[in-house]
Amino acid sequence: MRTPVLLSVIALLGSSACSGPDFEAQSEIRSVRVLGIKAEPPELALDPNASTLPPPVTFTALAVTPDARPVTVTYALCRPDVNPYGDVACPGDSGVPLPGGVLSLSDPAVQALLIAAFQAATG
Repeated sequence: MRTPVLLSVIALLGSSACSGPDFEAQSEIRSVRVLGIKAEPPELALDPNASTLPPPVTFTALAVTPDARPVTVTYALCRPDVNPYGDVACPGDSGVPLPGGVLSLSDPAVQALLIAAFQAATG
């Protein structure tokens, strides 16, 4: 009996905390908003038996602003061990830029980052 009451109280407190006026409507755009990012092709499949690398992946963002200005997006491949919400130098010491939003495994900088990440993960 005690557990259901406790869960009900937690649910009530959680729902009351989320009902404030601090959340903007989903249809309201107050600042730059990235609605989605498309990858073409949608996956990067590595075949260990293939004699060639897979084709490059091109990223395209769907982003909007309140005044309908064009949005410029910069893409980068960041090291997986870096906290993306912290003070990150990516691109820079923590990653490599992806000019034009293109991730190509034939790029030596991309190869070096992936090799370093693999070695760090496997010891």
